Amino acid sequence: MGKWPNRYKLYYDKEFDFSTVNTKHVIPPTQYIDFLRMDIHNNGLKNPVQAHFYHEASHIHPGKCRVAAYKLLDRHTIPAIIIDKEGEYKPSKTAVEIQPEDAQAYLTDDCVAEYDHRYFNIKKRAR
Repeated sequence: MGKWPNRYKLYYDKEFDFSTVNTKHVIPPTQYIDFLRMDIHNNGLKNPVQAHFYHEASHIHPGKCRVAAYKLLDRHTIPAIIIDKEGEYKPSKTAVEIQPEDAQAYLTDDCVAEYDHRYFNIKKRAR
């Protein structure tokens, strides 16, 4: 497995304030979002969203539908893995810096394959 590029930092924040990122593109409430809202309300969130910070911009991906469901639940924070590409993220009191190989501990099995593809191959996209 390749070495993680030094310029990227990963954080896990169990109370990430998603108002700090661009959520204009979040999917509007639909039947799917309402079902997801009920599932999160009854069972909790299975996997954290992923927030990316770079070039004075930020966005959530994947996790747009989960953020939309949290908004319908009138919640303002969500568990998140934060990818800080250029030192623009200001960690909160609840954020902990993690290594890529440790981040899998925060994911369920159904999300690990997507995580592996996105994060362990990120240096290929950075070129």
